[in-house]
Amino acid sequence: MPVTGADGRRLIARLVARCSAASLGARFFLPEAQVAGRDLVSLLVGPADGWAYLALDYGRPVGLLNLVRSGSGEVEAGVLVADRWQRRGVGRALVRHAVLHGPWPGAPVRVAVQSDNAAALGMLRSLGLPRRLVAMAPGEYHFELRPAVSAHVRSTVAG
Repeated sequence: MPVTGADGRRLIARLVARCSAASLGARFFLPEAQVAGRDLVSLLVGPADGWAYLALDYGRPVGLLNLVRSGSGEVEAGVLVADRWQRRGVGRALVRHAVLHGPWPGAPVRVAVQSDNAAALGMLRSLGLPRRLVAMAPGEYHFELRPAVSAHVRSTVAG
């Protein structure tokens, strides 16, 4: 579900309340102690020219994907999944949706991951989408994801 208006903000606030300081810290690349007291809801709503998608379970928010287009044309993505819902495919489904059906078709999607975040790295490997490491910074990796070119498109281009 795309996130808009006051209802969207309320759902994001409920998601934040369901996340541990460790999960929020991993999402924002912050130490757990620095997460408290920040207005994370405003950050997670994202900029006006970005997109945010919520994953819901019977109306309860369980995951969030933020997308924003950079000046270079790449789409930057950030994922947050409620603690009790991690390792159940929520993040994977959100990222696959962004790459395959997002608001900027065909644009590469860049995801930054902390180098010690084994769960997020495993999720990216499990997507079944072409990915490549495009940058490294101290303690983090930046991956580029692209939609796979279907066999039909390949044969049309080649033929």
